Amino acid sequence: GRGSDYSAYGYLANGRLGLSTSASQQDIWQEMDKRTLEACTNAKRDGLIVYTIRLELADDRSDKLLKACATGPEYYLDVPDARQLDAAFSSIADDILQLYLAR
Repeated sequence: GRGSDYSAYGYLANGRLGLSTSASQQDIWQEMDKRTLEACTNAKRDGLIVYTIRLELADDRSDKLLKACATGPEYYLDVPDARQLDAAFSSIADDILQLYLAR
């Protein structure tokens, strides 16, 4: 194998995370979470509304990250079952429509 799972940054050996190939899974998650939160912070600072959806996960790490990434608590949706994903996207679409109509 390539020594790691494939992610948005490729394999760990690609060097895009700035970590050594012997980095622990915890180090990898920490760096990826840091970069995700930075992207969300930058988007929110630029005036964008950030919605986050947690799909079929039940761990504190993803909950904390996605709550922090969202513009506010109402922009974070926890979807425990993929069958509920359509409803989550419909909720977001309704929010966006209301925002558009209010302007």
